[in-house]
Amino acid sequence: MNTQKPAGFFIRACAELVDVILFYPVIFCLNWFTYGAVVGEKLIRGPIELLTSWVLPTVIIFTCWSFWSATPGKLLFSLKIVNKENSSKPQFTAWIIRYLGYFISSIPVFLGFIWVLFDKNNESWHDKLSKTIVIRDTSSGKSKSKFILWTLVAAIVTFLIILSITALGRLGGKFQETIR
Repeated sequence: MNTQKPAGFFIRACAELVDVILFYPVIFCLNWFTYGAVVGEKLIRGPIELLTSWVLPTVIIFTCWSFWSATPGKLLFSLKIVNKENSSKPQFTAWIIRYLGYFISSIPVFLGFIWVLFDKNNESWHDKLSKTIVIRDTSSGKSKSKFILWTLVAAIVTFLIILSITALGRLGGKFQETIR
């Protein structure tokens, strides 16, 4: 059993907020430059939105989990996702269950996330389903400098992608009509 203290609701919520602040503007800009208006009648307006709103975030999250056992927000707050039983890095199947568990945790007004407030072990529903736990990783002093470096690299790459899509999207005014 894990002997490290699980992270509480508020620090986890702050980490999630950092992730939203990092990723949402990128997704928003990619979709806006591609499709124009933000609000549409459809959940997915085309292939670009499917990629930017569903595939890209999934790939980013799984990549972060695979390398650091954390998202950028969790890294910033020195949090880490570990196997509940032995504090090891979770297996890929646990990552999949955890990710799908996010949807289950979200459906009833985010009750699965809020559950951390009421659970004696600070576990959310997706923690319970995947047999993982979020802990404070006190051993990773150097991870913050890596996080800052990778965030800078990600920001530069994101800027270049947005710039490229803007150029493509405005090139002759036909790009948006073509992919709709």
